[in-house]
Amino acid sequence: MQNYTDIDYESFPVADLFLDLHWIQLSAARLVEQRAVREAAAERELAATLPQDHKVILVPTDPLYSPREAELWPILTQTVQQCLLRHPSVHSEVTAAVRRVQADYRGFTNPRPANLALPKNKK
Repeated sequence: MQNYTDIDYESFPVADLFLDLHWIQLSAARLVEQRAVREAAAERELAATLPQDHKVILVPTDPLYSPREAELWPILTQTVQQCLLRHPSVHSEVTAAVRRVQADYRGFTNPRPANLALPKNKK
C-alpha cells in the first residue's frame, strides 16, 4: 500500500475544469503559484528568442469582420472565469449553478450541434 506522502503530485495533470471530469487537485493557491511560475518562464523563453529590434505591428482588419462562435467561446469563458476569481463568493455560486445545470442535463445531446468544421474551399 502506498502512502499519500509517496505520491508525486507534480506528475498529475492540471484538471480541465470545463470537462465533465473530476480530479483530486492541489489547493487553488498552489496551482495559481505553479501556473505563474510556468507562465513567467515561458515569457522569458519567448523574450529570449525574439530579436532585439522586435516590434508588434497592428494591422487593421475589415470593420465588418466578426469572429466565429468557435473562436469567441473560449475567450469569453476565460474572461468570465478570470473576473469571477476576484470574487470568491460569486465564483462559488456560479460554479454551483453550473454543476446543477450539468447534473440536470447529463446524458442529453444537442439535437442541432454546432458545425465547427472549416468550410471546404470551392474552386
